[in-house]
Amino acid sequence: MTALDAIRFGVQKRFNTNPNIHISVSLNRPKVNVSYQEARISGVYPHIFQIEAQGKRYTLQYADILTKNIFIAELEDI
Repeated sequence: MTALDAIRFGVQKRFNTNPNIHISVSLNRPKVNVSYQEARISGVYPHIFQIEAQGKRYTLQYADILTKNIFIAELEDI
C-alpha cells in the first residue's frame, strides 16, 4: 500500500465513522486558506474528497495531504 492509498483509506474510514474533523488548508491554486477549523467530510471519491468548512464546500486532493498543504488532526498518525 502506497502512502497515498493509506491517506485515501484514512479519509474514507473517517468519513464512514465520524465525518467531523479539524483541518488546516493552505493552497494557492485554487486559493484556499483554512486555519485549523472544524469541518465535515461531505464526500469521498477516488482522487478527491470534499469538505464543508466556514459555510463553504471545498474539493481537495489526497496528494495535498501528502505534500503537507492540508493537515487533518484526526489523521495525524498516517
